[in-house]
Amino acid sequence: MSKARLVLTALIVEHQTPAEVAARYGVHRAWVYKLKARYQAEGRRRSNRGPDAPTAHRTRPRNPTRDYQPTGAPKGPTRNHP
Repeated sequence: MSKARLVLTALIVEHQTPAEVAARYGVHRAWVYKLKARYQAEGRRRSNRGPDAPTAHRTRPRNPTRDYQPTGAPKGPTRNHP
């Protein structure tokens, strides 16, 4: 388990203060506050997504005709130099 997860568990589950957690795990108190703020921001952002929000990034479907390049051929337009 990462140190960040341990710190967040102590803050959220065990209801310790940031100063207590910083002393217990030997980290800076400011870092504990940053972790706490990031955790709270992510929690709000995730809860606003809704149940039907996509879970993965969707990419455009591959077009085999347009994306096909024979082996060794350069991609993109080419110039004929004299």
